[in-house]
Amino acid sequence: TTRIREGVTVQESNPDVSQDIYLVGVDERSLREYKRWPFPRYRHADLAKTFSRITNQDERERVLFLDFIFSEPDIANPQDDAALLEAIRENGRVFVETIFPDSKTEEMPPDRFIRQQALNEKQGSIGKITGDWHAIPWSTIFLPPLAPYGAVAAGSGHVGYFNDDDKVFRHAALIH
Repeated sequence: TTRIREGVTVQESNPDVSQDIYLVGVDERSLREYKRWPFPRYRHADLAKTFSRITNQDERERVLFLDFIFSEPDIANPQDDAALLEAIRENGRVFVETIFPDSKTEEMPPDRFIRQQALNEKQGSIGKITGDWHAIPWSTIFLPPLAPYGAVAAGSGHVGYFNDDDKVFRHAALIH
């Protein structure tokens, strides 16, 4: 936003990016202020609760995607897990992340299919695929969030994509 004169501002924006999308990032200032990474889960809970308490519910976010993987319980602070689970439930619009690790040698938790089932029970699973399904990228190397997170989340997603030969991302993996 550029201020031209009193009461007049100009805001340049990219027409290819929706004005309905807001990114809340973790920056260096936040890392200095909170002095810990990953942040305690109660911080994520506070964020989710802040959005859910907006007075005019028509003006709040449509989706809050937490781009953090909750793949292990917070053993030192189980009350933080409980607070975050309650905040996700209260918000009703939180999506959690599943990741596809780059390394096929990384050890996957044996309960990953149970975790994925918790997500599928909440949001459904892909049932009818038409066309050449053999051409769809798939993976058994995936890390969903803990099952209690999948059970309360509105849905899930991932930011891991496969690029085509021209380095453009057009495909996402299915979990097999």
